[in-house]
Amino acid sequence: MLIITEINAHNSNHFCSICGKSKKKVFLKRSNVPVHQNLLYNSYKEARNCVRGDIELAFCSYCGFISNSKFNPDLLNYSADYENTQTYSGYFYDYLNNLVHYLTEKYDLIGKQIFEIGCGKGDFLKLICEKNRNKGIGFDPSYIGPEQTPDGSVRFIKEFFNDEKAKSFSNIDFIACRHVLEHIENPLELLLTIKRSLNMKKNTAIFLEVPNVKWILTNFVFWDIFYEHYSYFTPNSLKYAILKAGLEVTKTSTAFSDQYLWIEAKPMKNKDQDIELHSLHDNEISSEINAFVKNYNNQIEKCKKLIICMNETEKSAVWGAGAKGVTLLNILDPNAELIDAAIDINPNKQGKFIAGTGHLIISPKEIKNKNYKKILNLNPNYLNENNELLRKMSVDIQLSTL
Repeated sequence: MLIITEINAHNSNHFCSICGKSKKKVFLKRSNVPVHQNLLYNSYKEARNCVRGDIELAFCSYCGFISNSKFNPDLLNYSADYENTQTYSGYFYDYLNNLVHYLTEKYDLIGKQIFEIGCGKGDFLKLICEKNRNKGIGFDPSYIGPEQTPDGSVRFIKEFFNDEKAKSFSNIDFIACRHVLEHIENPLELLLTIKRSLNMKKNTAIFLEVPNVKWILTNFVFWDIFYEHYSYFTPNSLKYAILKAGLEVTKTSTAFSDQYLWIEAKPMKNKDQDIELHSLHDNEISSEINAFVKNYNNQIEKCKKLIICMNETEKSAVWGAGAKGVTLLNILDPNAELIDAAIDINPNKQGKFIAGTGHLIISPKEIKNKNYKKILNLNPNYLNENNELLRKMSVDIQLSTL
């Protein structure tokens, strides 16, 4: 069930866990949604019987922080079956490679000690270490693979990063934390843990990457809101959290066609924290959320009509079995009646089933045999790459976008 609510004082929740300045106000509710978007299922039945939870998004009108007040971390299971590898895409690999180049040049990351918190399968950490003779330590309970790379330059610890782990290492030159903060119930505590791990190391640089909720709101990307993400950060709210943790923001920017928010930081040096925190009042968040709420139902109906139209004469599919694809299918085709399958370039996902709906995930190589006439491309960043892949396979299919 989906509910979009008018924002008013009666919809207030607890005080903001980032700034504590105002009560958070609920603006979106979804019930009985899959708690994982990137957990793989071996059968239709398993996928349909996945663990579910509720979403109740609320925002802070002071700092702009958005979170799911119904979030229950006990429902989540970031195990070896969790699969969100994106580097099978050439477009994404180029993005990652450019990020490594940028960070290496800016922070002179050659022969340094690098930590990555929430390293996933280790793609970023291995790339930045192998290219530049760095030593790396990656923390992630869902990591799959050997405990270290063949040359010993990168080690992986299949656990969450915490104070005890940090104490084991005396030298940390650079910390990366990419797409982790949004998954945890207390992001401020993780930032405080990072601060404590640095102790007196004043020259350590910190790089954070999270989804940019302003991109979601202004582009009405309702399929980019899902249970795995407890936190949705604006630039202001993330700055607020970093400052409150005793770190100093050195740069804020967006990347990946504004879908990602980058923040670079370092240990704070004799700054007036209270004055800077006071400057981070977000004057725009209420109006942006009101516009999102006002247009939400229209966007849902528009997308439903497109799906129905695609399905009128021939079978159709969606391209993308990641978080965006899983969420959109659960909203628009919850019983797998309109869309035949989800296409994904990641071989680890192929032959598996979408959480909640049970749609089969297929390889792009199977498109020819399916006789699809239309395919819905869910992330505009991959449109050119997917069109080129179809061209190379000599498949004449129209890719639609939302």
